[in-house]
Amino acid sequence: MNKIETLKKFELFHGLNEENLNIIASACQEEQYEIGEAILKEDTPGSKLYMISEGEVYITINMPVDKDKNNLEDKEAFIASLGPGEVLGEMALVDGRPRSANAKALSIVKLLVLSYDDFMKIVEKDYKIGFLIMRNIAKLISERLREDNLALKYSVLWG
Repeated sequence: MNKIETLKKFELFHGLNEENLNIIASACQEEQYEIGEAILKEDTPGSKLYMISEGEVYITINMPVDKDKNNLEDKEAFIASLGPGEVLGEMALVDGRPRSANAKALSIVKLLVLSYDDFMKIVEKDYKIGFLIMRNIAKLISERLREDNLALKYSVLWG
């Protein structure tokens, strides 16, 4: 996989030049997941950004369901499906808090992975790269929040 060409497909790196992309590419690792394999688990430590180069990932959250009186059981609720050119785990670069959702491979998935530690090393050397990526993460989170707000609105309106 040509990492630089792959990175160019992600909005997350919009505004970065070839030299910047080369720096990011050198810090990225390649990972592959098989169908049904967990990529992220809700409430586990978040320290990596995942970029989907091939395949499809589905995102779920754990929802407590009343199995019987006084006995709650977690069921997974579908949130989204992501494919090539999309990212997951981006909040780990922002707040370092535990994962807010689960992610599983819906097909064979190939990812580029950037750790929080490697990202911070890049930012310490070049603040402009950090600024551009954080600006793009803010746009991404804003878009997802707007979509969630709209979905909630229609859920309330139409039950």
